[in-house]
Amino acid sequence: MQGTVNGGRRRGRQKKRWDDNIREWTGFKLKNTLRKAEDREEWKAVVRRSSAAPRRIPDLWDWYANVIANYGRIG
Repeated sequence: MQGTVNGGRRRGRQKKRWDDNIREWTGFKLKNTLRKAEDREEWKAVVRRSSAAPRRIPDLWDWYANVIANYGRIG
């Protein structure tokens, strides 16, 4: 009735928690990450530096911006 199972956990690696992922991606503890998220500009900087943020290819984006400026949208 308590929702528990007798015995211990199986052997092996422990499950990763959500806040473990946040710490790994940003390099900050959850409390600090939440505080930084309150400031939009500071949060953008955290996301840009995070290990999980996709890396943009500047040359491709510059080329696409040039095409839009000269010829309009593609497709």
